[in-house]
Amino acid sequence: MDANAIKTEEQLSASAAMPHDTLNAPWSLHFDRDGTEDVVVICDADGDDLLYSRCFWRAEGDDFEIPLTLSAMRLIVAAPKLLTALINLLGDKPDIQNGQCIRCGRDYQAYPENEGGNCLSDDCPAYQARAAIAEATAAGHDGGQP
Repeated sequence: MDANAIKTEEQLSASAAMPHDTLNAPWSLHFDRDGTEDVVVICDADGDDLLYSRCFWRAEGDDFEIPLTLSAMRLIVAAPKLLTALINLLGDKPDIQNGQCIRCGRDYQAYPENEGGNCLSDDCPAYQARAAIAEATAAGHDGGQP
C-alpha cells in the first residue's frame, strides 16, 4: 500500500468514533444448537443478527481444541473494539518527532522535511496500524484494495 492510500491523522481523528457509531457496536456472540452441531450468530448492539457461521461441532468439557470457526467468530466480534483501540493508540501526534519515529525508532535526521509527519516505512507498527484502519474503514469498496 502506498503512503497516499493511508488516511491522514486528521482523518483518523475524525473517524475515531466510527466503530461504535456506524457499526452499531458492541457486537455479541450467541450459539444456536441444531441437534449436535452449533452455529454462531453475531448480533449488533440492538440484538439484530449480523452474521451466521457455518455449522461446526463444539466439544463439551475441558480437554478439547477450540474449532477454527469459533475462533474466527470471536475475532470478528472483537473487531470494533480492536479498531477503536488501534485508533486511540495511534493518537493525534505525528510519528516523526525530533528526527526519529517514536513508533519504530527509524532515524529521520537526514530528512528534516519529514519532521512532524508519519513514518513511511511499511515495517513500522504505526504505518501498519494506519493501513489496517484504512482497510477497515474504507467506504464504498467491495473488499478489494482500499
